[in-house]
Amino acid sequence: TQADIDAGAFENTATVTGTYSDAAGDPQEASADSLTGSDASGNPLPDPEPGPTVLVFRGGISGTVFLDVSGTGELDSTSRLLEGYPIELLDGTGNVIATTTTDSDGFYSFPDLLPGSDYEVVFRTPRGAVLDRQAVPVGGGQQVINVNKPIDPSGVIYDSITRAPVADVVIIIADASGTPLPAACVLPGQQAQLTGLNGAYRFDIIPDGAPQCPVAQTEYRLIVTGAPADYSTAPSVAIQPEPTLTVGSSPAGIMDISGVTGAPAIGQDTTYHLAFRIQGGPAASDDVINNNIPIDGPGALPPATDLQIVKTAGMGSVRIGDLLPYTITVTSSAAVETVVTVRDRLPEHFLYREGSAQVGGISVSPVVSGQTLFFEGLSIPAGGSITITLTTYVSSRVEPGTHVNRAQMFNAFTGAPIGPEATAAVRVEVDPVFQCSTVIGRVFDDINHDGYFNGEPLEERFAISDQDYIPGRGKFWSAPEPTAPRREKGLPGVRLVTPNGIAVTTDEHGRFSLPCAAIPRDIGSNFMLKLDDRTLPVGYRMTTENPRVVRLTPGMLTKMNFGAAMFPVARVDLSANAFTADGEMRAELRAGMHELVRQIAARPTVVRLSYQAVPDESERTANARLRAVEREIRRLWPGTGRYALTVERVVERLAQQPGRP
Repeated sequence: TQADIDAGAFENTATVTGTYSDAAGDPQEASADSLTGSDASGNPLPDPEPGPTVLVFRGGISGTVFLDVSGTGELDSTSRLLEGYPIELLDGTGNVIATTTTDSDGFYSFPDLLPGSDYEVVFRTPRGAVLDRQAVPVGGGQQVINVNKPIDPSGVIYDSITRAPVADVVIIIADASGTPLPAACVLPGQQAQLTGLNGAYRFDIIPDGAPQCPVAQTEYRLIVTGAPADYSTAPSVAIQPEPTLTVGSSPAGIMDISGVTGAPAIGQDTTYHLAFRIQGGPAASDDVINNNIPIDGPGALPPATDLQIVKTAGMGSVRIGDLLPYTITVTSSAAVETVVTVRDRLPEHFLYREGSAQVGGISVSPVVSGQTLFFEGLSIPAGGSITITLTTYVSSRVEPGTHVNRAQMFNAFTGAPIGPEATAAVRVEVDPVFQCSTVIGRVFDDINHDGYFNGEPLEERFAISDQDYIPGRGKFWSAPEPTAPRREKGLPGVRLVTPNGIAVTTDEHGRFSLPCAAIPRDIGSNFMLKLDDRTLPVGYRMTTENPRVVRLTPGMLTKMNFGAAMFPVARVDLSANAFTADGEMRAELRAGMHELVRQIAARPTVVRLSYQAVPDESERTANARLRAVEREIRRLWPGTGRYALTVERVVERLAQQPGRP
């Protein structure tokens, strides 16, 4: 029964019956529990007693050692099964009665165990450090399964270049000053622990584990020492650690540093810390996991100062459509061969010419991503250099000006930058035929005030007599002197300015030119030019718009002419006598304005209103009266005048005459 199995034994009694002959030879019946007899020597035998037969049901213990990737403590699909972990079985006296090692599935078992409640399973690291102890009672015939040991490492020690775990590395847990903690301040076997084949290590701080352990929040450091030959115990040069991390307490109870269990592959997160600030007291801090620490081995990168990169351009200046060669030289002064990746960022709209890249004279195909080229896995010999050459095409979208190409080295395994960028600058010159817009023009004397240039005066040959023979007119008859046509000439020495400060002055013929005045794109752009009317000859005023705005398109020649003319000036002198006491214009003044407008209606004229103010007359009164007269003129002008009238106002103050108050 199950009760017998649980007890580990049961009793069974058997009775024997038979016949025999007595001394007289008569047959008799007897049983084993009712008669006594004697043995062959005549010695009497006692009555038979039941003889129990004890049957013992043996049990067993089994389980799995695994890396607890999920952090749940349960064996699941994410767990990594760990091979080669020694397991010991102790009896009630603490003696080792059996040993085994986990197989490739992380499985172990102790079969054929007598029932008992004092078995203890001891889990050790492959190097012998105690991981855990578990008391396991075993009943009769009971197979105790799933006595598992989840290994929750704080991280692994791995090669910064090959990314393989590194065994036989000693981890010291120290305080902020670098002094190793007492062993009582961490779990057993963790101080000066030795990494196994998987490079795993663990640290569990016990703030109140012993009187000498810090209780308050304290900074702790992980010190890598005792690494195998050719490995550096200093912090990795190839992958630098992050600053001190403060570990708090969260509902999840886990602080995942990198999110990568085990040694990170190339391209995975390599974040790690060598210093932690952990809270003390009864509150438990989060369990730090995946703090994977790299150490530099034989293939690690030398310091950045041992590597130099130089970028040069084959030409100092180019134009659109040119082919521009670049050269990148990487030099190493290190004592070992170094592997790097070179990233080359081309200027905007510079196009890589497919198939032009070479490394050491051998054609290569870089990885192209937009304007960036990647030359991966370049081996720099110890104390040597490599040369990268490539050619780019200057496309039509490149803007004129200086453009900079940038190249930089990166760690081929971690992607971390190595040293500063190398740059090469090239100037893109403007193509005057296809990109420039040139502006030409003339400042001319607009004689007829129409705003258009009507051509220069013809050569004056009118005084030369005509010696041609004309029948009926006599041999030396001369035609009447013709009237010279009115042609317009240029005005020299006039200054014109663009909004960005470029100035030009007209020549003796009033001409000017602005070579490559603008570099418009696509459908063109507006261009403004203003004439400085202060540089016009005395008495000249503009007859065209100023400033002028035109639309420029690439490669086109554009003309902008400015007209100015000498306008007759109609001067009107005014004084207080022309106005009533309340400031109104007198009738005589109004009549005079009517006559003025009639006289200047056809011929362009400038009206200058000059007010003669007496010494005690205010400037405000004088200007108010001038404005009143101008308003009257402009009121009369629309029905009479034929051009845009210009009215100037000026106040002139009369000097005080001697002897007058």
